[in-house]
Amino acid sequence: MNFNQCPLCGSSAIQRKHGRYRFAVKDKHVTSPVIQYWACPACGETFFDREANKKIDEALLARSKKRAHSAIHAVASRDRGSAVSSGLGMGREEAGKHVLASLRK
Repeated sequence: MNFNQCPLCGSSAIQRKHGRYRFAVKDKHVTSPVIQYWACPACGETFFDREANKKIDEALLARSKKRAHSAIHAVASRDRGSAVSSGLGMGREEAGKHVLASLRK
């Protein structure tokens, strides 16, 4: 991908950048791995090529898996006391249902 002008506003001031890019996902700030991208100072738009998008997607997926894993442990630990004391041990499937329900809130 190579730009001589911004595809959005037509400005020739568009710049090729290399580094980490910070963006928001569901009101949380996320920093990308080191990528190459284009930024237009005239309109503020940012453009990513296929490789940059792939790296961002992989980082978000890894972050999502890590959050889900942590949430499962938190729910299982929190509920284990009451479930174990009543003799009802909580299985993975049940813990997963609790996690999904808590993530939807």
